[in-house]
Amino acid sequence: AEIGSCFEPPTTPLGYDELAVAGALRGRPVELCRCLTVNEKAIANAEYVITNSFHGTVFSIIYGKPFVSMLHSDTGSRTKDLLRLLQLEDHLLQGGDRFLFERFFIKDPDQTRGLIQTYRKSSLDFLERALKS
Repeated sequence: AEIGSCFEPPTTPLGYDELAVAGALRGRPVELCRCLTVNEKAIANAEYVITNSFHGTVFSIIYGKPFVSMLHSDTGSRTKDLLRLLQLEDHLLQGGDRFLFERFFIKDPDQTRGLIQTYRKSSLDFLERALKS
């Protein structure tokens, strides 16, 4: 399984390329792709996502990728609100939380898609009313 990660502090000794080490361990290079929201590269075809960004959380939900959001400060209120609205709070890891692999998976994808559709319709209705007045 591949795990996608961006912008983390190095975990290999200074002067070593983490992706080269990962490629050597796997016996093949780690494929990279362009990020969608920033001018950086990310691991392509990640099976699991560990993110500390709102956009990483959103894209994980949209594309149905198993994920956890690890917020590094109190600036993650958008992420917290989104996860609360979609009843996915268990995907948020904070401080001393125990890491459990089961937290990656959306327990009821149909319910999550239904909630997204409900909030999307509500937002479109609001915009329509606002534009008419």
